[in-house]
Order: sequence, then C-alpha cells, then structure tokens
Amino acid sequence: MKSKAKQGVGVRVSLKGFDRFRTKSAFTLVELLVVVGVVALLGMTLAPIMEKRIAMCAHKGFDGVEPDNIAGWENKTGFPLTRADQRRYNLWIARQVHQRGMAVALKNDPGQAKELLGSFDFAVVEECFQYEECDSFKPFVEAGKAVFEAEYELPPAQFCGEAESLGFAAIRKGLELFAKPWEPCEPLPSG
Repeated sequence: MKSKAKQGVGVRVSLKGFDRFRTKSAFTLVELLVVVGVVALLGMTLAPIMEKRIAMCAHKGFDGVEPDNIAGWENKTGFPLTRADQRRYNLWIARQVHQRGMAVALKNDPGQAKELLGSFDFAVVEECFQYEECDSFKPFVEAGKAVFEAEYELPPAQFCGEAESLGFAAIRKGLELFAKPWEPCEPLPSG
C-alpha cells in the first residue's frame, strides 16, 4: 500500500470495468462513476453494486475513494433529483468508504460542501476558479482537510496565486484526464 501511494498510482473504476492511470496526487484514489441521479432517484437500488466496488477498493489497498457525480442535484439530469436526495446518497457513500477504512473525497458539490464537511476527509474540486465557487471549499482547509483543485481552461497564472492563498493544491489539466499533460501550481518536491 505504501509503495502505491508513494508512486501516486490511481485507478479509475466505473460500473463497466476499470482502467489504470498515473497521477501525482497525495492519495491513491479510486474514482467511482455512477449514473447521475439514478441511485438517489431509485432509493438505494444500486447500493449493492457500489458496495462491491468500494469493497474491491479496500481489498486492493487503496487509501481513498473519489466518488464522481455526487453533485447531480445541481445539474439538469432529466431526473427529479433533489438536494435532499443527493445529500442522503453522499452521506451513504461516505459511510460505506469509512466503514472499509479508507478516506473519501467530496467531489465538487459546492452547494453542500459546508454541511458535508464532517463526513468527508478531503475535497476534489474542478474549475472552482473559473466558476467562482472556491469559497465554498474554504471550510475544508479551515478544518485541516486538503482541497485538490483542477482547472481545465484557465492558465496557471490566472489561479495559482489565489489557490496558494486559499491553501488549495491546484493544477491545470487537460479535459481528457490523462496523467499528462498537467501543470502544477508549484514544482513537485523531488524524490
């Protein structure tokens, strides 16, 4: 487990299968992809699938899980997904991950970040500088929790200074989300 974390290995797991890619994050992460809104809309119909994916992550020794699409209530999904539905699902996911001894990230969801702070160990945020949502994640830093932020369109000169002042670890990445190219706000320590 330690060797994976030191190497920055990440695994992306979807409901269809998995593929591996390298990252430079502080955690070995797994991104769980869910169909936006379906789990909340149908109650917990897909819970056994998600539980198996999370258990697989724990079995493989991952340090943390980054569930994706946990802010679907803010988007037009075509489903009658409410804030309460999303909150219930997000809290359930956090409990499932913690019960298996791993850290869990809040992925985006600025509208509920403050109220979910106690249940999530760190935040992974996309384009909060571009969309002026970064203040929503300041409570994570204030609570001593990491915020990892990625911008896809803004050049680093337009967000790195503010990211540093907020205490965020920020990078610019391509939308394809491959390991490279990416530009960190600060050079990474060698070794």
